[in-house]
Amino acid sequence: MNNTIPILRVELQHASHAIMIAIEDELLKLDKDIHEAVQAICTPEYVQKVVQQAVKTQLDAAITREVKNYFYYSGEGHAIIKKAVAKRLKEQEFEI
Repeated sequence: MNNTIPILRVELQHASHAIMIAIEDELLKLDKDIHEAVQAICTPEYVQKVVQQAVKTQLDAAITREVKNYFYYSGEGHAIIKKAVAKRLKEQEFEI
C-alpha cells in the first residue's frame, strides 16, 4: 500500500495576469482622478485665497506674540505695568 498524498498543482498565470492588468487600470484611473481634483482646486484664485489666509493667520500670531513680549518680558510696556502695580500696591490699605 502506497501512503503518498497526491499533490494538486494549480497554475493561475492567466488569472494573475488579469488581476495585474485590473490593478494597473485602477491605478491609472486613480492617478487621473487625483490629477483632475488637484487641477480643479489649485486655481490661481484659490491659491491666492489660501496664501492670503495663511499670511493673515501668521501676522495675527506674530503681532500677538510681540504685544505679549512687550508687556510681559521687556520693553516700556513691562516697566509701565510694573510701576503702575507697585504704585497701586503702595496706596492700597491691606487688612489682615
